[in-house]
Amino acid sequence: MRQLTHGPRHHFFGRAGVSPWNASGTRLACLECAFHDRAPQPGERASLGLVDPNTGGFSAIATTAAWSFTQGAMIEWCHQSPNDELLFNDMVDGSAIGVRLNVLTGARQVYMRPFAAAGGEGARTASVCLGRIARLGGGEGAAGAPDPFADESAPEEDGLFAVGLTTGLQRMIVSIASVAAEVRARHAEMRRREFWFDHVSFNPAGTRLLFTVLAGGRNARTDSALWTIGLDGAGLREVVPFGRGATHGAWIDSGSCIATFRGGDGPAAPRVFTDSAEPGAAACAGNITGLVRVIPSPDGAHLAIESEKSRRRSKTLTVFERATGVATPLGELRGSDEALFHGPSRCDLNPRWNHAGNALCIDAVGIEATRQLHIVSVPRA
Repeated sequence: MRQLTHGPRHHFFGRAGVSPWNASGTRLACLECAFHDRAPQPGERASLGLVDPNTGGFSAIATTAAWSFTQGAMIEWCHQSPNDELLFNDMVDGSAIGVRLNVLTGARQVYMRPFAAAGGEGARTASVCLGRIARLGGGEGAAGAPDPFADESAPEEDGLFAVGLTTGLQRMIVSIASVAAEVRARHAEMRRREFWFDHVSFNPAGTRLLFTVLAGGRNARTDSALWTIGLDGAGLREVVPFGRGATHGAWIDSGSCIATFRGGDGPAAPRVFTDSAEPGAAACAGNITGLVRVIPSPDGAHLAIESEKSRRRSKTLTVFERATGVATPLGELRGSDEALFHGPSRCDLNPRWNHAGNALCIDAVGIEATRQLHIVSVPRA
């Protein structure tokens, strides 16, 4: 494990499963700020910049007020120009927006909805309400972003949107009200809860979206489920139901996904499931259970696994080879500061692969006691 960036300022990407490397591997993107032991306040800005993968040097190119430690600014290299253009979120005049930035020329294009994921045919992105996530999601989203429908438990006019990068046109794919109606019809206990969407990803073919549906709110325990839908709004499916404790899901290929959830009477564990059927068998060894985040490699052959042991206040990074079932520990990071282990300023490892699938970038508090990018080499057969 090699610490890439250095203090005294803090550097982090804050998002799992999306590579910070550009296509050629010549630079990484990340955020920089002066603090890391509390959540950002409305209007506080972080610097967005590029990191030299050899020296760790950071060069600022922009700033953003739409960020958190757990999700960053939803930074992603633009699929149409993966070496030169970045997508990220910002706040302008009290509204959350998406920005497309050419890192060479400084040219910017602004979109009237923030980004949640990129991909798909026709240079499309997906969008959800950052303000609703910030209000209900415990430190995610963006501080100060508005929730226009805060007085509605399941708004008809809010939901999952598609935004064209070329045209800037936006359209709703599915409303929160539509999904909530299906859930409430089967779960009477959900009728008084507030609903929101988060953690969106495109399948590799760019034809369908996987997203998390959350239900909770004031004085209510938050529960979550995983759903998929086509970009045209067709084929809405609940692929991991409420009551299983589902966490962030990820696509392995265009027809199957993986997430951590309970199966039957068993403990929470990483499990593979298809886009059209009930969850399948556990994908990982039985001793990898509990609070686990799983990120497939670009070819789907390996899984980067972030697991947590609350009593030890430690986070462990493991790589699991799907073909052989071999799990290889890559490192354990311990922390004594509760604010950096739980809550809105926590330092999750948030593993993300390079494009070759032989290295991971993580966020971690290093020997300087600052939050920094670290690079972990991954042994491959």
